[in-house]
Amino acid sequence: MNEQSDNSGQLPQAEAGSGGDSLDARAVYALATSWRRQASSQKSGRSTLIRCAEELEAALAARQPAGQARVEELRDALGKVRLRCMFIGWPAESMWEATPGNWIPDWRYELQLMEHVLHGSEIRTPEKPTDTVPRNQLPRLVANEPVAKVRQDGGNGPVVWYYPHTFYGTKIPDGADLFLGPPAPAAVPAETFQAGVSKWMGECFLPSLYSNMTERGDRLLEEVLELLQSHGYDRTRVATLVDYVYGRPVGEPAQEVGGVMVTLAGYCWVAGLDMHAEGARELERITQPEVMAKIRRKQEAKNALNFDTPLPGQATAPQPAAATGVPELFVQWLEREMPPGTIIGKPAWWAPKLARALRSAERGVLGGCNG
Repeated sequence: MNEQSDNSGQLPQAEAGSGGDSLDARAVYALATSWRRQASSQKSGRSTLIRCAEELEAALAARQPAGQARVEELRDALGKVRLRCMFIGWPAESMWEATPGNWIPDWRYELQLMEHVLHGSEIRTPEKPTDTVPRNQLPRLVANEPVAKVRQDGGNGPVVWYYPHTFYGTKIPDGADLFLGPPAPAAVPAETFQAGVSKWMGECFLPSLYSNMTERGDRLLEEVLELLQSHGYDRTRVATLVDYVYGRPVGEPAQEVGGVMVTLAGYCWVAGLDMHAEGARELERITQPEVMAKIRRKQEAKNALNFDTPLPGQATAPQPAAATGVPELFVQWLEREMPPGTIIGKPAWWAPKLARALRSAERGVLGGCNG
């Protein structure tokens, strides 16, 4: 049978004592994918074969023991898939029905190799190699009982038999012996970073705050400025960029988020920072009970003031002071607009005026400070 000379489905033989679990998994996966390739080229039973191969691959990925019912189903599926792939054009189902229980005929030892992978037993070459058998003799040979037991391994190893006329077969062990390795721990879906932040926001802020896009934007801009400040960024460049951005067409939010992520990653890379590790560390810090309590108090204080300002909770508007680096034009504006004794009764009204005055003064313009 010339078509049986193809050993594309044959597994690599492991070296004695190597027996690694990862190697075994790769070997079985290679066999399963080989079956899939062979099955996809056949018209008859194509969907069944592909499904069986996919189930084997899924079982390997899960690395979980199979139950008794699943063992029987998988054993039958493997036998039919292997027969269908080996004997193209033969009625695999009727051939399987003529096979003694739990027995899978095998031309070229693939199933014995597969069992070695499943159970970790040593691969042994039969004393007499399998040769060709006329097709018209195969059903009769399969139906007969084996005439000689060659050897039997202990534990979960395969039982190897010779059939009449040099036909070779392997017995699949019953019950829970058929499994694909030690049980893997139940997979726990990892919570995404964004989901962790949203959970924290729900515990710290009122819905009216954490769902307010203006408030979220204020906090985002604040953190970006603080990051830039920590690396010595020149504040005078901020106003220039604000004017530049707001003079351009409005972008698409999803793309802009991607741009923020990419740009932040590039900034952190150059700065020698791990954005993912630092983000996880900060989230862990702010979810500590004492930190969350402090954040809540700040928000309650801000809500009590009931004013609309981009400043965070408990922060106040800039106070008039001739600090080092303050533009002289801004000091003049403060002396004119906020003389000593001025009572700031409405911070929300003063905040934007102060911001505009400072920006104008930084550009060397006093006339625009009348805000």
